[in-house]
Parts: sequence; structure tokens; C-alpha cells
Amino acid sequence: MVWPLSRSLLCAVALFVAVPALAQDDDDDWLLEDEEDLPEKGEDDEEKERGEDESWMDDFEEEGDERPDFDDESDFFEEDDEVRPRGEGEDTATIYRQFAEEVRALPADEEALAWDRYMREYPNTIFRDSIEERLTTLEREMFSQDLDGPDSIAGQRDAARQELYFAQPVGLENIDPITKLRVGGEIGLPNYVNGIVDYERQLLRELSAHIGIRNRLTPGFSLEVGARYAIVKSARTRTLVTAIGDFRLGLSPAFPAIRPQLAVGQRFDVGDGFLDVQVQGGSDMTFIPDNEGNALFEPRVVGGVNLSLTPNDQIRVFLEGSTYMKDFGFESGPFRYNVMTFGLKILRFNERTGTLKAEYAAAANAPIAPNYWSQHQR
Repeated sequence: MVWPLSRSLLCAVALFVAVPALAQDDDDDWLLEDEEDLPEKGEDDEEKERGEDESWMDDFEEEGDERPDFDDESDFFEEDDEVRPRGEGEDTATIYRQFAEEVRALPADEEALAWDRYMREYPNTIFRDSIEERLTTLEREMFSQDLDGPDSIAGQRDAARQELYFAQPVGLENIDPITKLRVGGEIGLPNYVNGIVDYERQLLRELSAHIGIRNRLTPGFSLEVGARYAIVKSARTRTLVTAIGDFRLGLSPAFPAIRPQLAVGQRFDVGDGFLDVQVQGGSDMTFIPDNEGNALFEPRVVGGVNLSLTPNDQIRVFLEGSTYMKDFGFESGPFRYNVMTFGLKILRFNERTGTLKAEYAAAANAPIAPNYWSQHQR
């Protein structure tokens, strides 16, 4: 009886262990399956495995916008840059864009000055490179512009400091202190021959000095040296007020003379060109020796008017009147020799800088209401 009971007990234990094992085998046998037996993933399953975190970005594509690029945070916050804290002297994209729109329609020189003020107000601007590039462009534009007509020089911001290149008279004195070489000659009836060679050098914008040889109404040629000082020289108002001081030495006979004068010039717009008007006057104070060799002080009144019209950058027409008078105590009136001059000039400009390079003139002179006789001639 003992053996059968033991067998029964063993069978019961075996049955108890087997039943849980069989139950677990039904639920967990998928862990033992090969990956080849698993179902393949479809495109829908792959989209789901990407997660739901990116689904909000589809709204940008549905509305036609691009997805934001988070590599550059400045692009993301560009439209809301006003909320960003700014340091002292720093601007924002909104301030910069608004200012650029305001100054866009200004002339080149005024826009350059406006950007200069902007840089002083915002010295730590984050758009410094763009502003400096714009200033370089404006500077090139100013250099290529013609601020005061065909014989002016452009490119600087202060128009009051530009050169005028005012019209050069024929018989009168130059009133614009610039560097130039003047060579000319005259032939008249019955046997009149005259000439001039003069070199003028600009020392400052308002000051020049010159030396030359020419023949005036006094006997023979004379050596002349002198200076031109522009008391007023403004390209903004296009005005000249010039003091002229010359010393000349007569060569045959030898005598000294001083020629102080004052001149005023003004430029006016005429159509597409301009008109230069100038008036000058002063004295030629000579010490010419008489027949006995005594030096006589004889002040003479000199001066005149010049009108030069420049309709384009190639030609200039001019009309000029000059006067020379002395011996005001004579009963029959003073010695008077007035000359009317008219002519044409051909202009040549430097193509790169726009400055006047040379001018070639042809003119005719005619005496107007002269009054002289043999006893005046010296």
C-alpha cells in the first residue's frame, strides 16, 4: 500500500507543475518566433514611429510657408526683435529698416549725411557692415554726379567746398584761384601784335600765385607776379569774391607798377547750362619816367565785365567789356580806351573726374568810344 500511494503523490505533483507551464506556453511563445516571421512594416507604420512631436509642423506646409530653420535663431526671432533687450547705442532690425525707407528718396549727399547721423546715434549698430557698404556706394554716386554744371567737380559731401572752375576772361584778370597755364596772342591793324604767357598755381583752395609776361597799354612788355585770394568761394551759392594783387615791372623802359583790384562773380542756371557773370575793378598805379628820367606816379582806372554762357559741356560763348582810363584832369576829358570782346571757347573735360582740362578760345576785339590823342600816349 505504501508504493501505490507514493506513485499517486508523484503523479499529482507532476500534473501541478505541468498545468502552469502549458498555460504560459500559449501566451509567451511569440518571444521565440524568428524576426523573419514578423509582419513587414508599411509606410503608415513608419510615419507613426516618427512620433507625434513633428505633426504640428505640417501646418506650415499647408499654409504655403517653409518650416522654420532653427540653425539660425536670429531668423526665428527677426520679426519679434523689439522684445529683445538692446544695449547702449545698439539698434534693431525694425529701426534699421524704417530708417532705410525714410532716407531712400534723398539725394546722395543728403542720404550720406543721414547715415552718418544714424551711426552717431547707434554706434553699436549690428548693421554696420551694410551701412558702410551703402556709404561707399553713395560716395561713388557723388563722384559721378555733376553738382554745378559741366565745369564743376563733384564727389565731396560739402558743396560749399567744391571747385567752381569759373569762366576765365580774355582781357580781364582771372578771379578763380586755380592751377592753370595761359598762352595767347593778338594781331590787329595796322601793325598791332601782342601776347601773354602766364602760369598760375593754386596754393590753397582760396589762394593762388602767378607769374607771367604780357603787354598792356603801357610801353613794352612787363613781367608780372601776384596773387589771387578768394574772400568768398562757395560752390553751394556759386559765388566768388576775390582780391587781386599784382606787381609788374616794365621791361622797356623799366618802371614798377602795382595793380590792386576787387572782383565779384556769380553763376546762374540757364536752361541745361549756366551763365558766369563777373565784374572787376581797381587801379594800375604806375611810376613811368618822363622824358627827363623822373618817375611820375600815374594811377589808372582798370576793370570790366565778362558774361560767359556755357550751354553744354563742349562750348562756351562770351561777351566782355574792359576799360582803361587816366589823366582825369585834362580839359578835353580823360584818356579812355574801352574795348569790347566777343568770342567762342571749346571746352575739354577729364572723362574720369569731370574736371575742366583745357579750353581753346577765339575772339575779336573792337574799341568802344575811345578818347585819346598824341599827348596821352606813353
